[in-house]
Amino acid sequence: MTVLNINSVSKSNEKKSNKSRGQVEKYNIEKALKLTGNLGQLYLETFNNRIKDIYNQLLNYNPDHDGQNDTIDQGEATLISYVSYLNQQGGSHYLLTGDKRCLRALNNSGLTNIIESLEGKVWCLEQLILKNIEEIGFENVKNKIVPFNNCDQALKVAFSHKLVTKENSKYALQNYLKELREETGKLLNIYGE
Repeated sequence: MTVLNINSVSKSNEKKSNKSRGQVEKYNIEKALKLTGNLGQLYLETFNNRIKDIYNQLLNYNPDHDGQNDTIDQGEATLISYVSYLNQQGGSHYLLTGDKRCLRALNNSGLTNIIESLEGKVWCLEQLILKNIEEIGFENVKNKIVPFNNCDQALKVAFSHKLVTKENSKYALQNYLKELREETGKLLNIYGE
């Protein structure tokens, strides 16, 4: 899960607009690991009491009540509590996640104040894939996903054949998003509807 400030996205997009749309930089795993290892971490001790309260509410949610195996673990609880707090203070912050179980659990938790602060502020992996198709082209995205499509059920379906088409992939991703929206209420951003 990632916390995203909308102001940083627009500045980042301005810088990227100088590159051609089809150009994709090579991904350097060693460099990425080094960068993420040097980034600051969110420590619960640094949170104020309101963020700690949100965090504890999330961790105390009992998933047995919803009849599912959907849970909110400590990592997601930390990020959700931080973004929720910032949005409750009038911020416009987004959450990027691939953890659909967490989103379903959050929607079923009954924690209205937290849910309302995140309505429309969550982007899931499939939305980001659709956005990347729009920004850098289907072939570039397909070539990056196909070797790893087994890591996510929706991606496995959307990119399951070597002869997969842009239309079929987008259709599969949009159908998955439709189903996920039904399970997660108003949490997801409207992109990809």
